Amino acid sequence: MWRRVDLFALVLSVLLVSGAVAERFTLMPPADARVYQERVRKAFETFPTSSGDWVSQNCEIPPAAMKLLRPNSIMSRRYTNVVTGQGCSVLLVDCTDARDLVCHYPPVCYPGQGWKLVSSQPKEWSVKGQKIVGTDYEFSRVSFESGTGIVAANSMILPDGSFKADMTAIEDAARNVQMRTYGAAQIQVIVDGNMGALEREKVIQAMLELHKPLFDAIHSAGH
Repeated sequence: MWRRVDLFALVLSVLLVSGAVAERFTLMPPADARVYQERVRKAFETFPTSSGDWVSQNCEIPPAAMKLLRPNSIMSRRYTNVVTGQGCSVLLVDCTDARDLVCHYPPVCYPGQGWKLVSSQPKEWSVKGQKIVGTDYEFSRVSFESGTGIVAANSMILPDGSFKADMTAIEDAARNVQMRTYGAAQIQVIVDGNMGALEREKVIQAMLELHKPLFDAIHSAGH
């Protein structure tokens, strides 16, 4: 006859195994999330390298960044306006797990590359009737030869159709098991710090408008 302690141990083991199995299936992305991620990948893969007066070249993505982000899709390009000569860089990354973006945040990653945060300013843009919120981060780097600076316009993109100005919403998404299976995304438009404020705003606006088809793809989780 089973002793009471043996029966208790058996029941506890069954409950632990059942809990582990349930947790594993909870953390697995549902089928519609995988379909969604494939749809986003195709949108990135087929996105044109030029539009209107803007042409671009792909930039090398450091292996360390790829290891950190584990992206579903990533785009790093240098854009040039063939008419005005204006230029900027664009980094757009979509991750299958929102937690992977938590450390990829200008106030965190740029100082690690030798940049000093000078200022941050909340921003809001209107792109084809859609409101995009974000933050302009100004960084400087001073060497013995010269001082340089950049401005990184940053916005976080959630699959639910929203834009967020900082990492708070990404951290919330990372804690939500169901939501984080659809991941999260981020766009950065980086311009020279010596560019005039009005010129800089025009360039950032142009880049946000140019990449709106990718925003729409990222926002298609519910479709």
